[in-house]
Parts: sequence; structure tokens; C-alpha cells
Amino acid sequence: MTAFTCTIARNFAISRLRARRSRPDYNQDYDVHDPVTAPPASLEDDPLERVLVKRALAHLNNEERQLMEASFYSGYSHQELCERYNMPLGSLKSKLRRALLKLRAVIGTA
Repeated sequence: MTAFTCTIARNFAISRLRARRSRPDYNQDYDVHDPVTAPPASLEDDPLERVLVKRALAHLNNEERQLMEASFYSGYSHQELCERYNMPLGSLKSKLRRALLKLRAVIGTA
């Protein structure tokens, strides 16, 4: 084996190891979109967190709150939201991003 081949193999192995660490474990038993399956215990609602999120959502304007609730609580995809609210994909993503940043700021100070 040449030094060049060893270097390529080494770099590839390092990349694979880093990729494994960066991805969370996938739970095969839980499907977010299936209402029949129960969420794992770690994802169950915490009443305190629910109140915190509800208060944070109150800081958003009506449109931002509707988009966030439809996206996260109802599980609509970005494409479905674009069709539902009749807006371009880029505008939708920008509005969701701004709303997330507002929520992060509110929750971070709470």
C-alpha cells in the first residue's frame, strides 16, 4: 500500500467516525407522524415546559404563531404550509426562522 492510499483510507475512516457521532440515534419504534404509536418517555410532555412554550408563543404575532403551530404541532411540511397559506417557500422559511429566533430569545431569558 502506498502512502497516498493509506492517507485516503485514514481520512475516510475519520470522516465516518465523525459522521456517526454527529447523528442522534434513530428510534425505530417511534414514528412522529403516526398518532397510534406512543412517544418514548423522554419525549413526553412536561407540564412546566408546556407552560413555558405557551408563554413564549404569546410573544409572536398571529401569523408567526399560526405557522409555528401548524409546523410543529400539526406536523405540516414546508411545502404543505406554502400551499395552505399561499406563500412562496423562501418567505415561509424566513418567517419560521424569525419566529424560532424570537422563541429562542424569549425562552433563553425566562
